[in-house]
Amino acid sequence: MIKKNKFAENKVFNFTDVVKIEEGKATKNFFFISDKVTTGFLIFDKDTIIAGHKAEAKALVQDIMGDVLITIEGKEFILHEGEAIVIKENMMHELKGLTKAKVYVTILNA
Repeated sequence: MIKKNKFAENKVFNFTDVVKIEEGKATKNFFFISDKVTTGFLIFDKDTIIAGHKAEAKALVQDIMGDVLITIEGKEFILHEGEAIVIKENMMHELKGLTKAKVYVTILNA
C-alpha cells in the first residue's frame, strides 16, 4: 500500500509524526511525486519485505534507521543507519527489514 502525504509549503514539519512503523508490515509513504522525481519512505517492521520489482528510473536508497537487506539482481547488500546505495534503472530488487527500519528513497524519473 502506498500512502501519499501533502504538506504545506514553506512550513517545518516532522517526518516522525507521519512515518510510523506498523506492526507486521512493510509500507511505502511518499511525499512528493512528479514526472521528474519521487521521494518518500519505505518503512519496515522486523522481517517484513517489499517484494521484488523493477523501476524504470534510478533510485537512491538512504538508510535512516535500522538495518535493511537489499537484493539487487540476486546480489545482497546490507544497509546500516547512515548508509546509502544507488539502484540502477530496470534492475530487479527487493528490500527486507532486518530490524525495525526506515529508508528514504529518491527516484529520478527523468
